[in-house]
Amino acid sequence: MSIAYLNGEWNPMSETKISVLDRGFMFGDGVYEVVPVYKQKPFTLKEHLARLGRSLAEIKIINPMDETTWVNLIEEAIERSDEHDALVYIQVTRGASASREHVWPEHAPATVLVMVYDAPTLSRKDVTPYKMITLDDFRWQKGHIKSVSLV
Repeated sequence: MSIAYLNGEWNPMSETKISVLDRGFMFGDGVYEVVPVYKQKPFTLKEHLARLGRSLAEIKIINPMDETTWVNLIEEAIERSDEHDALVYIQVTRGASASREHVWPEHAPATVLVMVYDAPTLSRKDVTPYKMITLDDFRWQKGHIKSVSLV
């Protein structure tokens, strides 16, 4: 079952609604993380949460949860979804503001979205982490594009 957690509430993903004034929607002002789940166990969760924390710090959003709270939330999401091999999608935005302004409110509560959905293509016997090589991300050279998404 596709389930979503939004700011403390659990609902089917299709019924989860985010404010049009959310800065993630208006400005792409947020970060995301995706955690693979194999046999109902999140894969390299501590590493994913560390990267989420670094991403939040980089754009100056206060992490709305400590590691233990994140782990508990993600484990509950997996349990509620009853998915076997899945993806946990986490998105944290600077939240909804009272108006559409570029300057963000200093103490607005973040929007926290966690979704779990089936990913049968993840099914595999060996769940050992892979080593990889990364390349430069050219998107940062495109600052002239006023995009609210990953282009």
